[in-house]
Amino acid sequence: MKRNVLLASLVAMGVVCFMLNFYQTSQAAPKKEIPFPNAAQQRLDMIHELKGIATLLREQNQLLKKQNAIMQPTAARK
Repeated sequence: MKRNVLLASLVAMGVVCFMLNFYQTSQAAPKKEIPFPNAAQQRLDMIHELKGIATLLREQNQLLKKQNAIMQPTAARK
């Protein structure tokens, strides 16, 4: 019985040491880098991209309105 407990505890300690060894060498360990070195430029880029998306959405809405206007008379004839 004592031998099984000793063996189990040694295996558990080995597994823990094995896992801690992976933590130190893996890419998942946190680094001390700033995620966004230039936050002001990132905000400006994001605003530019969002303005482009808004323009595309306006254009898409105009196309959908034209399509609905074209389809409206044909639906009334049926």
